[in-house]
Amino acid sequence: MLSRLKVGPLSLLACWGLLIVSLSAVAPCHLAAQDLDDELLRSLESPLDKVAEEAINGKPEPKEKAKANVPNDKPAAEMPAGEKKADSNTPPVNALPDLGHEPLPGAILDLDEGLVQAQQSGKPALVLVTGEDCPWCYRLKQQMQLSPAKEELRRWTLIEIDIDKDLAASKRLAVAVLPSLRLLRPSGAKVADHDGYLSSEKLAAWLKENHRLAVASADDVLLANRPLETVDIVRLLELLKDRDPLVREVAISRLQAFPEVAATPLVEAFRKGGLAERLSILEILSQWQAPLAGIDPWQPDSIDEPALAQLTQWASELKKQEEDASAELSAEELAEAQEQIDRLLTLSPTEGAPIAARLARLGERLLPEVYRRLEAAEIDEQRERLLALRYRLVAPDALMLRFPGGLARLASHDVQTRRDAAEQLAGLATASELPLLLELFSDPDPLIREIALRGLQQSGGDEALELLVRLLKDPEPNVRAAVLKQLTERSSADLVDKVAAYIQEEEDADLLVHAIRYLREIKSEPSARAMLPLLEHEAWQVRAEAAEGLREMVRGELAENAELTADVYAGLIQRLDDDDAFVVSRAIEAFSQEISDVAIDRLLETVEKHPQLATLAVKTIAERSSGSHKITAKLLDFAKSPNPAIRAAAVTGLRRISSETLNEWGPTALKDEASEVRLVAAMAIFESLESKRRNVAEQMREDAEMIDMPPVAKSSPGLLSQAFGALFGSKPKEEEAPPEAVDEDAPQEEEKEAEASEDKSVDDRWDRWLAEFTSAKGRAMYYVDLIEPLQGMLDSDEPKERLLAALCLVSLGKSEEALPVLRTIVQEDPQELVKGSAVLAWVPWEQRQELFQEFLELATTNDQKMYLARMLTEAPDRRSAELLWPVLQDETVDVGLASTISDLLLMAYTGQRYFYDDEVSEELKTTILNDATPHVKSGVELESLVALVLVAKIDKDAAAEMATEIAADEQRPETLRQDAFQIALCLALANQQKEMAVAAMEGDNPERQRIALIALVAENEYELRYIRDHFYIPSRSSIYYNEPESGPIIPEPPDGVTEANVQPMLNHKDDKVRAYAAYALSMLGKQEGLTPLLEYWRLHKDEEDDAMDRLVYRAIAKLNATEHVDILREINDRISEYRTKEFYWTIRIMSGDDVLRLRKEIRDSIGIENLR
Repeated sequence: MLSRLKVGPLSLLACWGLLIVSLSAVAPCHLAAQDLDDELLRSLESPLDKVAEEAINGKPEPKEKAKANVPNDKPAAEMPAGEKKADSNTPPVNALPDLGHEPLPGAILDLDEGLVQAQQSGKPALVLVTGEDCPWCYRLKQQMQLSPAKEELRRWTLIEIDIDKDLAASKRLAVAVLPSLRLLRPSGAKVADHDGYLSSEKLAAWLKENHRLAVASADDVLLANRPLETVDIVRLLELLKDRDPLVREVAISRLQAFPEVAATPLVEAFRKGGLAERLSILEILSQWQAPLAGIDPWQPDSIDEPALAQLTQWASELKKQEEDASAELSAEELAEAQEQIDRLLTLSPTEGAPIAARLARLGERLLPEVYRRLEAAEIDEQRERLLALRYRLVAPDALMLRFPGGLARLASHDVQTRRDAAEQLAGLATASELPLLLELFSDPDPLIREIALRGLQQSGGDEALELLVRLLKDPEPNVRAAVLKQLTERSSADLVDKVAAYIQEEEDADLLVHAIRYLREIKSEPSARAMLPLLEHEAWQVRAEAAEGLREMVRGELAENAELTADVYAGLIQRLDDDDAFVVSRAIEAFSQEISDVAIDRLLETVEKHPQLATLAVKTIAERSSGSHKITAKLLDFAKSPNPAIRAAAVTGLRRISSETLNEWGPTALKDEASEVRLVAAMAIFESLESKRRNVAEQMREDAEMIDMPPVAKSSPGLLSQAFGALFGSKPKEEEAPPEAVDEDAPQEEEKEAEASEDKSVDDRWDRWLAEFTSAKGRAMYYVDLIEPLQGMLDSDEPKERLLAALCLVSLGKSEEALPVLRTIVQEDPQELVKGSAVLAWVPWEQRQELFQEFLELATTNDQKMYLARMLTEAPDRRSAELLWPVLQDETVDVGLASTISDLLLMAYTGQRYFYDDEVSEELKTTILNDATPHVKSGVELESLVALVLVAKIDKDAAAEMATEIAADEQRPETLRQDAFQIALCLALANQQKEMAVAAMEGDNPERQRIALIALVAENEYELRYIRDHFYIPSRSSIYYNEPESGPIIPEPPDGVTEANVQPMLNHKDDKVRAYAAYALSMLGKQEGLTPLLEYWRLHKDEEDDAMDRLVYRAIAKLNATEHVDILREINDRISEYRTKEFYWTIRIMSGDDVLRLRKEIRDSIGIENLR
């Protein structure tokens, strides 16, 4: 509450009389009248409430008076010269004009207008808050017209606020007593304040003392466009405490952009900081999705050691987060942003700046919402606020400090104000301001557009690249680095020769790396040849970057250039001898596709020269040398190396080249003293076992598919014979090829025929194959020698070793001793659940059931459950479906897991990953239908949905009937009912689908109206067939494009669409639904429908296909919107050729010279005969 109370004139006089009498009573008796006046004036340098307290309770003792900053009550004659009221050169107060209640000359009487003036002039603001019936306000104003205050005021923007006329501004300035003085930066941030009277001398001194702080430029760390270093982070943490909210926002933005380096210091500052600092840091941590559950800075007890320890651990593991600038706002983000925009529109530009800064973090993703509001804005003030926000969304945060208040001036309704602001922006613009300058092209004033173009050229447009190249000779390395960065982003091939000349003179290794990155973007022979000499550069980072760049170039567009490729590989071979291991690693990767004998020899030498690269080198050799006896022999030698890294790499390479040598290195490697070698060996053995298992399982699935398929005419050789021949090496009889060895793992022909006759399922066959393989009947004999060393690994101290050994031993028939070990490992560390679940395919059905249930109870995430389900169905056994259905009943199951279970159920039943319902026998369809129906009718939400989707894939009529029942059942969850309605709509015949959609449009369910609108309007029916973006419902028929008849096409509105049922959808959260609704309105002849449709098209035209283009040109033609011929031209240039005829005859109904010209161009281009 203000100390000056609003009272009537008589009461006010009485109060002041009492105050003067009280003060007179305690004043020394020898003071004259003028001395008493001086004493009163000096007393008002302290707050008024303190004066009133002194009047009532008496003055404090001298020491107290000093603490309260009350001037010494000496007579004027006894005061120091500096404190005297006036000198011979100073006019007396009564010589100045009596202002009364008039404001000071030149003062601005509105706070926001004053701040705009301060921003334009670059002078900080001095705000004087006064009021009626305030004699000390009057006296202060008199002092402000005297020297030296009068001269000092010329450096300030003077603002005077009358508290009686502008109470809101007074509240913003936190005024408690009168008179009050506030010093503000042009941005509106407070620098200093003073309550009470000041003499001219003291006022001048106070202003001088604070002027430097008021005009201080923004800290360099806020403006710099570079990665943060430790010293930067320390400074930014200090700036989080700054009084200027814009400074705090830019500091937050800078820190937020570098989580990988800023997270740990921020967490430490959060640990020690005060409330304000913690709130700012919390905002950053929230954006990084830090573990903040339960943490509330307003409740210090919530920030305990466990919470901080969790944050510290999270920060140490945090990596740089890449933002998807193209991603749309979620519904929650958009709703929150809309609420903030509503609030922003009620505030002044200065008050709203922090809100705009927070909205700016959404960037261009929020632009569609701002565009929409701008079009609907009817008041100049709202339009200005929204236009300023539009610019804020694309402007860099640092610009707010370099260009204070500039965006508000760019958005002003006054054209001259906008021009001045645009000139100022063009003068300070950098490449960072490019998006903002582009946005300025929307300004209706041509001069502003011209200024923006000049700014673009100055900040590095395509036309200015030649000028930028000259800066490569600048003595400042940072300037040259910035130029190279711009060239890389522009990727102009015209500058290769200039950059090639530059790299011959540049000595800075980091800058040469930047130059290489430009050259590799061009992907031309001149750029590649410019890089070749850099393979010999003295700096390792330059050699490494050149090797990586050349490797990418010869793999891509330049691969057909034989001469260049030969030169590049010759240079890269030389780098295999490099002393720097990192350079060698870059060169090695170049040989993953092309490798010569010379390169192989160099790579083999690299293994011994750089053991840390042994794995990479051997992998590269092995991938290109399968079956090579020379390489095999060399790797067997490496397997005996004294260096464990080389031995491990050798085992990895031998595994890739051939499994035939497993008996030569397997037992020895499993007994190796180095754990890394034993691990690689065990992994190689298990992968060889897995390869055999997968081959047999796939063959059994193919066999089952052929058995289940409807009968077909016999052919010679039969399909089954061909399939087994492809897998096991047999050939058709008519080829009369000599007999070949039969794979020991394959079922014999007699077994296959017997099994096919006695059971069409593969369930028992899989268990029988497992029994034979694990009993050593159907596998190579050398596996026997591996069992003993694997058993020894079960006693290892390393859980990973024990786990791999257990998996191998189970596969080799030693489940009794290996399974307990595996179970123990998984129970002790559920993180090993994913690896351990590989055992499921290697055990018979009874054990598989038991282990799956056991592991499922240990699974803590849906990802683990998903992997378990996949491993379960690796065994071709239809009984797996019995175990998958219950998984869906868990309330923690999400859509992703449910979708995976849906696919795996199909795999379990049919043995197929992709199938068509006419390829499945009626018997199998009946089985699936019988199993799924109870889940459809009484399952929980996702269980019912998965079952319904499965039925839709094998019996569309049954699924349509079930879906219709669920959609009408008010006892089922609403989201499931909507899914069921969409499925029923998908599966309906064409005429039924239209009837259902029309009925839904006439109903009162918004979600069903949305689905129905898509069905009626969307050209591409695939949009309707995806349920929750995961489940695909197959179509009843294929979609074909029917060529239209010759003659004008008059677009008609879809059946069932009315203005009443479509208009509400213009506000739908999904912008594509809004576009469909807008198209429907356009078809009804409503001009207002065109704008939202074009808005969506402009934003998404590069993502959409011909279907959306078709809606756009039909709407333009229907409304004869000739002002959009430019859009028609763009569509004509991009539309598929076979649709040109329909496009032509649709716009044939339009009038206007521009349309006539376009139609003539189309006729001349493709010929009138092709349009008939």
